[in-house]
Formats: sequence, structure tokens, C-alpha cells
Amino acid sequence: MSPRGKRPIKVKVLRVMGQVAATPHVRRHALIASDYAITLINVMYPKNLEEVRKERNLHIDFLRSVY
Repeated sequence: MSPRGKRPIKVKVLRVMGQVAATPHVRRHALIASDYAITLINVMYPKNLEEVRKERNLHIDFLRSVY
């Protein structure tokens, strides 16, 4: 089994962190980090659309405040 299969949440968290670290030089990374965070929520709360909505709305509000 690959490392991704053993620790899917850790992989998703590391992807979010990598995108967030890259954000200062490329704004598009903020959107990618947001998508990775939503993927993480889907792994943590399978089939829970309310959790996904809450997370996505947090990202939308934040992005509106900085753009």
C-alpha cells in the first residue's frame, strides 16, 4: 500500500500547507489550497455536505476579504 493509502488525511493536510506556503508569490495558489482543504474535509467527514458547505463558505468569505 502506498503512503497515501495509509495516511490520506496527512497527505491532504500537507498539500494544503504547501499551497498556503506558495500563496505569497502566486494568488492562484490560495484557490488551490482552498480546494485541497475541501478535499480534506471530504476525507474527514465522508458524505457530510454540511461540513463541506461550512468550509467552502469560510474560504469564500476569506477570499472576498483579501481580493
